[in-house]
Amino acid sequence: MANNQLFEQLLGPISPIAKDARDDDSVSLRHLQQENTGYTAQSRPRAAFGAVLGDRANLQSNFEFGRPAAKGGALGGDFKPFAALSSQQYTAQTPSAAPTPASVTACTDVGGGATPMSATPSSVGAASAAATPLPASTPAPSLSGAPVTAAPRTSWGDVLLWRDPLSSAFLFALGLGVYFTAAWAMRGGAPVTPTSAVAYLLLAHLGINFLRFFCSARWHAACLWEGSASADAAAEAAVRMVRRASALHDAYLSSKDPHVTLAVVLSLWTLAWLGSALSANQLLLLGYLGAFFVPALYVANRTTIDAGLSALHHATLGRIDAMEMPRTTRLLVLLAGLLTLLVCTTWAQFAIGALAAATYWRTTLAPAEIEAIRTVAEPLTHDVTASVRKVRARLSVVLDDARAMCSTAGPASRTAPRTRKAHAG
Repeated sequence: MANNQLFEQLLGPISPIAKDARDDDSVSLRHLQQENTGYTAQSRPRAAFGAVLGDRANLQSNFEFGRPAAKGGALGGDFKPFAALSSQQYTAQTPSAAPTPASVTACTDVGGGATPMSATPSSVGAASAAATPLPASTPAPSLSGAPVTAAPRTSWGDVLLWRDPLSSAFLFALGLGVYFTAAWAMRGGAPVTPTSAVAYLLLAHLGINFLRFFCSARWHAACLWEGSASADAAAEAAVRMVRRASALHDAYLSSKDPHVTLAVVLSLWTLAWLGSALSANQLLLLGYLGAFFVPALYVANRTTIDAGLSALHHATLGRIDAMEMPRTTRLLVLLAGLLTLLVCTTWAQFAIGALAAATYWRTTLAPAEIEAIRTVAEPLTHDVTASVRKVRARLSVVLDDARAMCSTAGPASRTAPRTRKAHAG
């Protein structure tokens, strides 16, 4: 008894089954008899799992960590103190997340406690009835919805056609402000020429970078252009612009389509007349205003403008075509017009008029006639190419001799000297 009181002070109250095992001599004798029967730990007969064994019915509820069950008891080697928690292991999950009943470890109530055992239909039903699942949480919104499409970017066509009035008005006012500011600066007391304007801009850029050098190394590193993202973007934009310019050149300046060529020649001839009548600033302002208003006016009055152009064509070229004038007569009319230009205008205007007449003459030729002209002109191109190569080679020799004469090494000409002094020496 003294030992029991000491254990109770150290480890807490002793369970009844452990107390009976220590105090009751009959229990000890019964254990000794069981040990002498020859059974081993594996062959000793065991009671049915979960059965009530007399005064050990409250074994699980009074279990102590430091007190093993009675030696040789039916629950001595298989009892688990946390078995009561196994019946609630799925209560925190949603019903859809819980395992199927066939894989759930059910628990049977033994004397007020729960012990694990194999799943049976009855035990599974009892366990599922005892375990109350928590309400399912609201699922997070899915991000795999319809892709968000970015707003379409405004192009220059939209700006010039006033499809976005706010952007068009802002850019139009900004361009006018830049033009009048530049014109005022060039007419000031200290006139600004294009060369001086470029110099001023470079000096301002250098001054800003000078301040950034002393303020912060990070700021100064950000102003370097080589290898930067801005330089790469500018290079890509320049490549795109060059490709676009090449496509425009092939479409309008390559003389593939005779009618397009004639239209381009007449347009550039008109621009040349305007350039001779107006100054560069006035022509720039006129072109800026025309770019913002002519396309919009044409789109708004397309039917009327197309009808007027068709009527003008029928009244001039259409009437000439309807007369079915022979090409010889047309050629004579063109020559008369060229002579008039030669007498009344400059040589430049005469050359442009000759080009316009030639492009118009090309529109009257059939494809077979063009191939015949090429057949005759092809041998001449070979002769011209050979002559150009010879002239280029001779010019190269002359330039090499001139470069050698300017150096201290003396001439190293590939041409043999032809003077008597050279032969005598």
